[in-house]
Amino acid sequence: MKILLVDDNPADRELVRRRLRAEFPDATFTEVARQGDLDQALEQGDFDLVLTDYYLHWSDGLRVLAQVRERYPCVPVLMLTDTGSEEVAASGLRAGLNDYVLRRHLERLPEAVRRCLEKARLRMERDEAIEQLLASEARYRLLAENASDIIFTLDMNLRFTSISPAVTRTRGFTVEEAMAQTPAEALAPESLEVAMRVLQEELERGTRGNGELFRTRVLELEETCKDGSTVWTETAFSPLRDPDGRTVGILGITRDISERKKAEEELLRNTARVNLLNRIVRADAERQDLESIFRTVSRQLEDEMPADMAGIILLDADGQAFTLAVLGPRARERFAAVGLAEGMPLSLTKETAALLLRGQTVFIPDLEKQRASYIAQSFASMGIRSGVGVPLMVEEKVFGVLFAARREPNAFSSAEATFLRALAEHVSLAAHHARLYQDLQAAYQELRQTQQAVMEQERLRALGQMASGIAHDVNNAISPAILYAKLLLRSLTFPTPFAPMWKRL
Repeated sequence: MKILLVDDNPADRELVRRRLRAEFPDATFTEVARQGDLDQALEQGDFDLVLTDYYLHWSDGLRVLAQVRERYPCVPVLMLTDTGSEEVAASGLRAGLNDYVLRRHLERLPEAVRRCLEKARLRMERDEAIEQLLASEARYRLLAENASDIIFTLDMNLRFTSISPAVTRTRGFTVEEAMAQTPAEALAPESLEVAMRVLQEELERGTRGNGELFRTRVLELEETCKDGSTVWTETAFSPLRDPDGRTVGILGITRDISERKKAEEELLRNTARVNLLNRIVRADAERQDLESIFRTVSRQLEDEMPADMAGIILLDADGQAFTLAVLGPRARERFAAVGLAEGMPLSLTKETAALLLRGQTVFIPDLEKQRASYIAQSFASMGIRSGVGVPLMVEEKVFGVLFAARREPNAFSSAEATFLRALAEHVSLAAHHARLYQDLQAAYQELRQTQQAVMEQERLRALGQMASGIAHDVNNAISPAILYAKLLLRSLTFPTPFAPMWKRL
């Protein structure tokens, strides 16, 4: 322990040293008897306690206290006074003096020094703790203010007591606006019901004292935004507890999961499209005629994609004209409203037809912007705003178009366009197989007819041969009779009643 001893009386300094060394053998002293020595000692520093006399020839204890406090506000200062100067000592206490001891009670000095050092140690620890707390708060504030997640706290009445600036990026509200909101204003109705149930459970567990110390509940909640929209978030709730372990509030961390939700929804849609494609494939596998295949595809596209219209347009053999071949149920109603039906020609713009004939997918985001063409006017009059047309191809030759349309503009995503292309490939293959099957059926029917004709000819030839043989046999049998009859007639020289019979023979 290092002590700065300020006293201009050598005898008094010696007395103090003896008294303190008896209690603190390792204590070292820096003695000051003049102002210059004090200035030099304060310049060097490196002491744990300042012990000063009040009465000095060149100053007094209060001025020494002021000098020490100016340079070393945390170093304890203890003053020695004589009887009658208690009021001065009291003034010193108000000015920051740690303690004082009357010279006539010098035996109390070691205990006073011990108290001063202990208080100084506690004060230093407290100051360090406060400094660490302030640093921690600064780090927390820096983290909260720069984190992309929303960090907030709620009291036992579920009112916001703090919220980080990230709320502005996520929901559009300022910190002040968000702080003033109730849970009913911050959450969508369904999410509010879930969140209130969970929060009430946690608060009840905490007030009963049976909650887990670090229990965390994670919920996916739909929160409201300032522009009227909503945003999906993942919020982790943890209890805030007092030293006795009782819940005094809720700490929450909210993260924007909109992109994850979109990815999950897109995954579900892709799964649904794959399932739809599988169902169409299985349904088409049970059919061998083109019209049945086309009707199955059109109907299921309208029902399950879903689309407001779907159908098949076929190209004539010359590759010049398009015809409405098969329409889904809703498409038939809409086309009928503008005087079009299955089997009727459909006039496409040159640009659209050229793209389709080159095997390219045609995507029309907004038909309102293409009112100049007849087909665009027709579709617009049906209430259709956007559509996708995918060419049907066999051996790199276009024979038709699979189309789907919706009433909203920009209603088809790139994933849906990809799905329609995959479906068009399947429909093209199924149509090709159906045509091959029909050609095979026609060839088989022609073969059967040819076989029947050949068999008929063979029967007629055999019958002719049989008739010829029979005639030959009959002729062989009656030829002698005829010959003998002729000879008899020539040799007769007298009338006979048998002559007419021989002539008839």
